Amino acid sequence: MDQPQPDVIIAGTVAIHTRSPRGRQVFANDHFHFTRDGQMFVITILRAVDKEDWGLYNRFLQSLTFE
Repeated sequence: MDQPQPDVIIAGTVAIHTRSPRGRQVFANDHFHFTRDGQMFVITILRAVDKEDWGLYNRFLQSLTFE
């Protein structure tokens, strides 16, 4: 079950952040949902080896732009 997390800003847009813990048949993951110009975007970060690198994840999320 996804666990709500604090919202984040991606490309100047508020994104809803949810987190799912590792399960028997699924990797731990984070989802970021946001809309832009009538389109919905979902970014998923999977942690296949149970290692988190939020410095890297935040750098990636902050690098996204729309033109």
